[in-house]
Amino acid sequence: MQRPVLIKIVGTQTEPGGQEQVLELTTLGTYSCEEGIHQLEYEENDAQEGQPVISSQMKMIFNASQVRLSKKGAAEGVMVFEEGKKFVSMHETPLGPIEMGMLPLQVKSRVEQDCGEVELLYQMDMEQQIISLNRLKVSFSPRGQAPCS
Repeated sequence: MQRPVLIKIVGTQTEPGGQEQVLELTTLGTYSCEEGIHQLEYEENDAQEGQPVISSQMKMIFNASQVRLSKKGAAEGVMVFEEGKKFVSMHETPLGPIEMGMLPLQVKSRVEQDCGEVELLYQMDMEQQIISLNRLKVSFSPRGQAPCS
């Protein structure tokens, strides 16, 4: 059964030179759990000044050892986070295909009743060159209730 939740997402990207970017998003979504498999669904909107809003449907499916994040919309893709297992994908660009790699260094999740959080620490590489260290924290709680601790 899907339950309405408030979702807070904080992403931090650190480049090899130490430059850090932090993005935060709070949105509404749904949470469900069946046989130990948890699922969050939400809409992500990218609004650039002077440009139309681009919407994507996001789905995060997770258990104690793995997180699968899928995106549908203008840009589509799937990323699988499993500690120590590198995920490689090819991306088409105007300059030709580029290999992107993602190595999860830490994959943690915690759920208590309808509250929880997922924390990911992973490094990204492009053509075998490390381009960033990333941290993603996704927390959720029932709509209309104080955030869970």
